[in-house]
Amino acid sequence: MPFSESCRIITDRAKTLPSAKSFALSFPSFVSYFMNIRHRRDLVFMAQAQLRGLCPSLVSTNHALCPPRALSGFGTNLTIDSRWSPKLTMGPPVHVHQSVVFPFRALLARCINTAVTTMSHNQVPPQLQAHTGFKWNYAVTAIPDTERVPTMLPRPSAHEDDVARPLLAVFAPHLSKLSGDAIRNEMSRSSSRFLDGLNAVQLPHTVQRNLVQVAFTVPANPDPTSHERPIYPSHVLAVSTPPATSRPTPIDVHVALIPIHGAVFAANCARITLPAPATQSSDARFVSLASHRLTICSSPAFITLRMYMYGRRIDDFLEAILPFPESFLRQLRRGSDAAQTIAAVHQNPGEVRRLAENVVYCTPGGAYPMWDRIQLLQGVWETMCDLGMYERLLWQALDLAWTVARTALCAASSAHAKLLADQQRDRR
Repeated sequence: MPFSESCRIITDRAKTLPSAKSFALSFPSFVSYFMNIRHRRDLVFMAQAQLRGLCPSLVSTNHALCPPRALSGFGTNLTIDSRWSPKLTMGPPVHVHQSVVFPFRALLARCINTAVTTMSHNQVPPQLQAHTGFKWNYAVTAIPDTERVPTMLPRPSAHEDDVARPLLAVFAPHLSKLSGDAIRNEMSRSSSRFLDGLNAVQLPHTVQRNLVQVAFTVPANPDPTSHERPIYPSHVLAVSTPPATSRPTPIDVHVALIPIHGAVFAANCARITLPAPATQSSDARFVSLASHRLTICSSPAFITLRMYMYGRRIDDFLEAILPFPESFLRQLRRGSDAAQTIAAVHQNPGEVRRLAENVVYCTPGGAYPMWDRIQLLQGVWETMCDLGMYERLLWQALDLAWTVARTALCAASSAHAKLLADQQRDRR
C-alpha cells in the first residue's frame, strides 16, 4: 500500500478536528499537533512497541537490528524500512506493507488519546481548545494496583552457568572451557562479521507454521564494500508466542523467521537447544540454515535481547526498554565500568527518583501507559529466564530499569488517584 493511502487514513481521522485540514499529514507532525514537543522522541518508542505487538510480521528478521537511537530522530514520513523495523526517516515515501493499516490506525488513536489527556487546557493548541472530544470527555477510571508490582524481580541463582557449553563444544570448541564473560568478550571482536552475515542472508520475514522446513537454503549477498568476510548464521528460529486462549493454534498461522548464529546464542543463553547445523550447499551463493521452533512470551523483548547479544551495548539495551536520559546513557558507553556505574545509581535513592521523573516526563497518559512499560519489562524478564540469559551485567541493568519503572508507576498512579478524586468531587 503506498504511503499516500496511509496518509488518507490519517486524513479521515483529522477531518473530525477543527482547522486540521491545512495541517501537514505526515505522521510525526500530525501527532505533534496534539502533543508537547518533548514527547515526540518517546512517540517513536510507542510506535515501535505498538507496531511490533500488533503486527509482528513488520519486524524484519533477515537483517541486523539498528541501535535504538537510530529511531530517535524526527523525520517527515513514517516508513517501514525493509531492513528491520518501523522508523522515522527523512527519505522519500516508500510503499507500506498492507498489514500496517490497522495497527497504524490503532496506534494513532492511542497516541492521541493518551497524549492529549496529559495536557492542561492552555497547552492544547488554540484550534482545539473548543473541541471537547478528548480530554474533557475522557473518563478517568480506577488506577492500576501498584501493590501487584514486586519491588524486585526474582533472579537466577548465582552459581548458574551462563553459557550453553554443549552447544559451544559444537560451534566454538576452542572457547568452551573459558568463563562466560571471556567467551562473550572474545566473540564481540567479530561482531561486525556476525552482523554482516545476518545482513547477507535473504530470508522471508514470516512463513506459515505448517510450512516450516527442517532447513532453509537461501541466497547470500554479502556487502561488496566490506573488507571482512562475513560469518553467516547457522540457524533460523521460527519464533512464535503462546496462544492467548486454550483453543488449538491454526496450522496456517504465521511465525517469524529470525536468523541467528549458534555460537552467539550458546554464549548468551544457557537454556537454549539447537539442532545440528545443516549441510552447506556446494554453491557459494547460497547458505543452508537449520530451523528450530521457539516459543517465547514476548516478541519485542526477544528482538531487544537479540540486539544485545550481537551488539554488546548495555546502554542500547537500557535505552530500548525504558527512556533513560542521555546524560546517564553516556556514562555507560564503552570504556567505562558499566556494572559499577549501574550499581552506584541503583543504590542512590536520589538518582533513582531523578531517573523515574524522566520516565514520567517521557510517558504521556499517566498510569496506564506506565503499565505498558512495566509489562514490557516483565516480558524482558520472562524471556531472559526462558532463554537462560544469566549474565550479571544484563541483570543489573534490568533490576535498575525495574526499580526506576516501579518508582515512576507509583508517582503516576498517585497523580492519577488525585485526578480521579477531583473528578468525583466535581460531580457531586
